[in-house]
Amino acid sequence: MPKILIIEDEAQIRNNLQEILTLADFETCIAENGKIGVELVENERPDLILCDLMMPAMDGYEVLTVLNRDRRSQTIPFIFLTAKTERADVRQGMELGADDYLTKPFTPDEVLKAINTRLAKQESRVESIRESSLYEVERLKKGLMTRSQQLNRDWQTVQDRLAALNGESKLVWRDRLNAFLFLFLATGFAGLFLFAGWFLFFGDRDGNSHRVRPALLYLTAERGCGRSPREVWQHNAC
Repeated sequence: MPKILIIEDEAQIRNNLQEILTLADFETCIAENGKIGVELVENERPDLILCDLMMPAMDGYEVLTVLNRDRRSQTIPFIFLTAKTERADVRQGMELGADDYLTKPFTPDEVLKAINTRLAKQESRVESIRESSLYEVERLKKGLMTRSQQLNRDWQTVQDRLAALNGESKLVWRDRLNAFLFLFLATGFAGLFLFAGWFLFFGDRDGNSHRVRPALLYLTAERGCGRSPREVWQHNAC
């Protein structure tokens, strides 16, 4: 049930409006001046405001100006009630953000038509905002899913690369171990020092050092003992 706030200093008009709206199944709250009306907007959060233009202490223009300063109340449909029909007054109210005018005296049908029209427009506006928000949420979700899939692919690439590097590392140490065994079998303990020297001197200074270093060790040992790696393996196997 929509809630309507009536801000009107004349008791008879205020009571007549409340009766019309109650019979039309609207919930109502009333304020006898602009200051009380502003406080009720804060406390009651009405769906629409009917506000008299000419009131003591705080007139309708001032009420609308105060409400426009608050983001929570500036979107509430606002209809002026006035006995003044000059264009300048209408223009001033519209420039401040009023949604409509009702000129006194008005009939119940005029009041209800103005209220229902503004409530329907407000509902349409809220629905449009909701659909726009849902669209934006879906767009963000799709973007996050796409990004998540890309991250998963990147992570898989990293894992594959790490696995490949691990395999290359095993091959490197296998070659080093073979070179070490060959030197030890071919030259005895002197090969240990030779192996250590080559290892410390060359280090891992380039991506191909693991291939060059064992080959150099094989060549050095072969020249030192006069036997090839195959002959050394066969000799020790016997």
